[in-house]
Amino acid sequence: MKKLLPAFVALMTLSNASVSFAEGNTHAGAAKSSTSTTHGTDLTGNDITHHDIYHTPEESYKEGLTRGRYHQYLLYYDLFSELSIDDSLLDELIANPAGAAAKKSGRPARPNDAKSKSAVNGRFSYIENDHHYDEASLNRGMKDGMADYERKLLHDPRTGEFLTSAQHFNMGLEAVAAGKFETALLRFNIVIKTGGENDPYYKKALWYNAFANMNIEYRGRIALTSLITNFKKFDTEVKIDSLFYIGNLLVDNRWPDKATAEKYHKKAVTLLSKWTAGCEKNKNYQQALLKLGMGQEKIEDYNGAYHTYKKILAAFPNSTTAKFAEERMAYISIYFPY
Repeated sequence: MKKLLPAFVALMTLSNASVSFAEGNTHAGAAKSSTSTTHGTDLTGNDITHHDIYHTPEESYKEGLTRGRYHQYLLYYDLFSELSIDDSLLDELIANPAGAAAKKSGRPARPNDAKSKSAVNGRFSYIENDHHYDEASLNRGMKDGMADYERKLLHDPRTGEFLTSAQHFNMGLEAVAAGKFETALLRFNIVIKTGGENDPYYKKALWYNAFANMNIEYRGRIALTSLITNFKKFDTEVKIDSLFYIGNLLVDNRWPDKATAEKYHKKAVTLLSKWTAGCEKNKNYQQALLKLGMGQEKIEDYNGAYHTYKKILAAFPNSTTAKFAEERMAYISIYFPY
């Protein structure tokens, strides 16, 4: 069973008044589910007891509510998750780090409904194997659950008023400051999906979408894709840092095979080499040198990595980064002497 994400749980517990099948509350003495049990053996002779649970319309409706809420949550939370890396855009950024010649990227793709529903069904697939629901009640519950979650997400729980893009964006910043990056991502994505390109917070929300994804486990690839796809739409002051993060993520990402890894590691080395050559005073310069050296090792440019680590020792002699660089230099000197 896939664990419910904290941002979804937090929102549902914030305002979780029960919605029953009929009017307000579940009826006392309402019909309950029935169970049919069968016994058998598998191919190896082990005993199998199988339960088929047939749920009432009321129970089916409640199950639909949960599915609908989670489905609607995924529509906001998983923005950009379906996009893949556009190599042509990436190559243009590497060729011209200022991004002046990069072609304009399109409006962010909305998550595909079919995929979101598949994810929902995947999350509940263990139920479908043994539990049987009244389809009409289940579907009605899903529809109401989606509407219920949308209302909770887009409105102030205290006043019921519609939240503005500014309010969503500031809620996202507060969540970032508190280290609640899943909640932050949700709020920034609301601005992107509902505000549109003319919204004054749209560009900032695009960048913070990538930043939040970078700080959530296993979402580095989504952050990388978001940075590349939306680079031309970012405010000028964050573009230099964005290029650093792209190079950083290209080095750190887990690629599906050796050939793909080699391709993107080479791109990372090219980008970070250009970046470090012109950004010596940037706050990320030390980390960029470290990632450059790591990238050079990954493409087996040990001579280049050695000299990159040597730069770290010279520029940041007493740092933890320098200690790591010194260890890598010692390793290279032993196994790949120059």
